[in-house]
Amino acid sequence: MKCNESIEQILDDMDHSIVKKITIFPTKSIMLLALSLVTIVVDRLLPNPLRSDLVPLVSILVLALFTWSFLSGTLHKTYYKNLITNQKVNFCQLYLDRTEYGNVSRIIETRNFQEINKLHKSRGNGVVIKIAYTDDKSICLVQATKYMPFQYALRTEVLNLTENELNELLNSRTQSLFAI
Repeated sequence: MKCNESIEQILDDMDHSIVKKITIFPTKSIMLLALSLVTIVVDRLLPNPLRSDLVPLVSILVLALFTWSFLSGTLHKTYYKNLITNQKVNFCQLYLDRTEYGNVSRIIETRNFQEINKLHKSRGNGVVIKIAYTDDKSICLVQATKYMPFQYALRTEVLNLTENELNELLNSRTQSLFAI
């Protein structure tokens, strides 16, 4: 693995016959926007007595459709997929206190993930252990980042873990969630 690359960059650089970045095109938002415009046109074509009774309902419907189309269009869904096993790459993060950076680096370098339970947990702005894996554990990546003012900086190389190491890390992650 190359130094100073994030997990996402590693996945982007992988062979596209193995891992592919998939971005869902906002087709639904375009269709919802068109439906709201059609609703406005249909409202204008209705006779006045019927239209006056439906104005509040149509206004609420158009507002809901516009809001729904805006949200579904701006929240792009991007994910990575292992094309060989046809599984989605899952991402999870473990937040630790910023004073634990030295310990986290040592744990990742020695791959002794059982010691994570001994570290002080945090809710953010400290050290983050990022984990990317598929359910069948064919892709298992881990990296530590540290919060610097206004952003997280990469602090370790991305490591490719074995299935046993990933299970150990995920088990310690689950146990540490209950320890907060």
